[in-house]
Amino acid sequence: MAQPKARKKLIRLIQKYLAGKASPEEEQFIKAYYESFDATAGEPSLQEGQEKELLGQEMKAAIWEQIDQTTQHQNVIPLYKRSWFRVSVAAAIVVVAFIPVYYYIVQTPAPKIIVQAKQQKAPVHDALPGGNKATLTLADGTLIDLGKAANGVVATDGGATVSKKEDGRLEYNGTLSEVEGSGQGTERSRSAAYNTLTTPTGGQYYVMLPDGSRVWLNAASSLKYPTAFNSNERLVYLTGEAYFEITKNHNKPFRVHFIAPASGNEGREGVIEVLGTHFNVNAYADEAMIKTTLLEGGIREWASTADIQQPERSVILNPGQQAQLKNAPIGNNRIRVINDADTEEAIAWKNGLFYFDNVDIQAIMRQLERWYKVQVVFKGRIPARRFAGQVSRSSNLSQVLKILELSKVHFTIEGNLVIVLP
Repeated sequence: MAQPKARKKLIRLIQKYLAGKASPEEEQFIKAYYESFDATAGEPSLQEGQEKELLGQEMKAAIWEQIDQTTQHQNVIPLYKRSWFRVSVAAAIVVVAFIPVYYYIVQTPAPKIIVQAKQQKAPVHDALPGGNKATLTLADGTLIDLGKAANGVVATDGGATVSKKEDGRLEYNGTLSEVEGSGQGTERSRSAAYNTLTTPTGGQYYVMLPDGSRVWLNAASSLKYPTAFNSNERLVYLTGEAYFEITKNHNKPFRVHFIAPASGNEGREGVIEVLGTHFNVNAYADEAMIKTTLLEGGIREWASTADIQQPERSVILNPGQQAQLKNAPIGNNRIRVINDADTEEAIAWKNGLFYFDNVDIQAIMRQLERWYKVQVVFKGRIPARRFAGQVSRSSNLSQVLKILELSKVHFTIEGNLVIVLP
């Protein structure tokens, strides 16, 4: 259901604009808002009257008046939406022009108009978005490029048949039932080999593990796991970022050993234990904080692998909470728990979006580096602005940068190098 205050505020603003009483900033907002409904060849035709009004009502649901809150965000700049984006109900972006201090994009359970950039060939000074790309490393060191591999069986390893499905997922079959097993293991399960799924910058992949658990791996990440879960636990190793949907098995808790090397081969290592749940782990080496966000079920997290036998050193998360741990090899092992975490932001990447909520330009560019396979260099003074909005990950790099440039940040692209200018 749309937020009533936002709806009334926007209607009053439109009426003010039509009466010729809008300020220059308000006119700028209305013009950018109207342009979000531009129609081009091959796109849904938006006619005057009821059709445009219907879409307009949906769009209004994404706008919320935040006068008090926004003044505390130190000039948070919602991203602009312009006419190079097409209207589509398939998926991707809700972004609006901004009136300083008055409007701010926030989450709402109401339906959203979704706008997605056109897929196109990247020109010389551009970069295409990432896609389903990954390398599978078998126990004997054999490398399989899943982006080039045909659908069907790609390997047999440790008693498991590994298949690439038509929808792009990797699936393991042929091992003993991990969900119903007693946890005691057998000779067959003990012979399980470890595989590693690795995504490059500009890649992502989805794997169904031997126990039926599902894992979505973000760009520049890796997941190491056995071809069969033996003994009394299900243990996997993660670097980077992944979203997990874990099959319940009370006899075998599922554990994620996350590794975030801060420099060289050293860095933060911790453990997350679950029985059956949905959660996201962001443990990139270049991020200041390791974040674990719980959507369903319950999990326990330790800041260090050395503490795993000491429950009193762990924290337990409930749905909607996020654990934050400083990404440093030495120092404070305290895990900070955020009670009202933005779960939509945490899994936006899995849903095909960049999601920015009061973030600086450095945080944005780190995400773009990983997805577009580019290197970012800052020249001159780094802009102090902060940003809010959602952008489709299917957009070309230049399209994302054009949106940011409307907030007076400038970029040049030289090959795979992106230069940020004040």
